[in-house]
Amino acid sequence: EEEAEKCFTDLATDSDFAAAKARFSEWARIAGDTFNSSTGAFTPKGANNSPFGNNVTGGSVTLIIIVISSLSLVVLGGFLMMKKRKENR
Repeated sequence: EEEAEKCFTDLATDSDFAAAKARFSEWARIAGDTFNSSTGAFTPKGANNSPFGNNVTGGSVTLIIIVISSLSLVVLGGFLMMKKRKENR
């Protein structure tokens, strides 16, 4: 908090502050964020911030998790079956 206050008090003039704010706002725009001037906060791109992007719904995520889990169980079962078969020889 103190560091942020020092940063703003070091800006000597309104034009310095405006230039810094403009650079920060441009950086946020390029990153896909939007600035809410009433709250003074930036909102990240995408409502759910999913690593899959905005095209994946809750049902799709559940389906992906089920498929990955099923494949993992099949691979584990195959490994255990091969291990048991090798011990019996």
